[in-house]
Amino acid sequence: MLTYDTDTHRKIHWFHHFRQPAILFERLSGFEPLSGIKIDLFETTSKMDLTKFSIQRWIYLVMSSLIMGCNSEDTPTISNYMIVEIDGNEFTYADENLSVNENCNFIFINGATAQVDDKRFRLGFQLTKSGKISEVYCLDFSVSGIAAPDYRSADFLSSEVFFINNFEYSESEGTLSFDFDGVLYELDKKESSKRISGRVETNQLQFIDCSISPRQIAATIDQQPFESVEIEGETVTTTESQGQIISIQSSWVGISDDGFKISILTSAELEDMTIGTYSFSENSSKNRVTLEKYEGVYEAVIFEDRNGAWKEFVCRGEFRIEQKVNDSVVGIFSLKAYKNDEVIYTITNGTFSI
Repeated sequence: MLTYDTDTHRKIHWFHHFRQPAILFERLSGFEPLSGIKIDLFETTSKMDLTKFSIQRWIYLVMSSLIMGCNSEDTPTISNYMIVEIDGNEFTYADENLSVNENCNFIFINGATAQVDDKRFRLGFQLTKSGKISEVYCLDFSVSGIAAPDYRSADFLSSEVFFINNFEYSESEGTLSFDFDGVLYELDKKESSKRISGRVETNQLQFIDCSISPRQIAATIDQQPFESVEIEGETVTTTESQGQIISIQSSWVGISDDGFKISILTSAELEDMTIGTYSFSENSSKNRVTLEKYEGVYEAVIFEDRNGAWKEFVCRGEFRIEQKVNDSVVGIFSLKAYKNDEVIYTITNGTFSI
């Protein structure tokens, strides 16, 4: 989507933005709402013992095998379910009530049932193919007479309060399994939260062709992996009254699920930059890479400016534009982030495809 601000000549490109309404989330994931469902758009946790979920999983697999029969040893076991505990109640989403697919390097899981009174929650995940959290949402239909409260994963520190464990994904076999346990926050109501836990397992993963070249920023920060779960692109053009362009500032920003932000800032649209190496320091005003750390509170909000909650570090390093392939600009970067002349973070193996 492209939007234009005619006063500042600003063009903004949004990709994989956190606070998408549930209905857009479903369109991205290819999930079709089931009949009978009304969609209303808008503690720190510990890892729990999932033994009871393992028991339910065993029962589910046994019953599936009995239903399928034992005449053919070559027939694979059908496994497509999500077991969830919400507010002390257990729910199982299976077969036609669970949609799991991969699209544009993200995995989408959506669970719902046709009878709201039977299963009163609608639950969805958007994860990277390595199990990083882009979005988790839960619509609560248990309270009648009001719009369903919408609970979401924390904006910038998802992985610190919501845990994805035992993540296994096979693109070749179309299988996915993981355990989850954590806290979701009601949109724009930081004092309201909900804890959910459970397990997802499927061998019916569907693949949807991606209509764009997936954007990605990845790196290693002090031996820990950084993977963008959200990418934003913005270009600001400054002009004179006669319309002559004075300057262009382009930025591509990748945000991880553990509160890091890496920005690539260039003096022209990235696709217009010359292939080559660009060195930068704290004195560089353009053609540089920056690192920031989120120091705000855990919450889920829509369209709120929280720039003051990000700590930006002095950075020195370099990036290189290596090639331009189809619609993507591919490159590498490395840097050291400083605080009071002391190295705080070292970034190696940085890559981008935008």
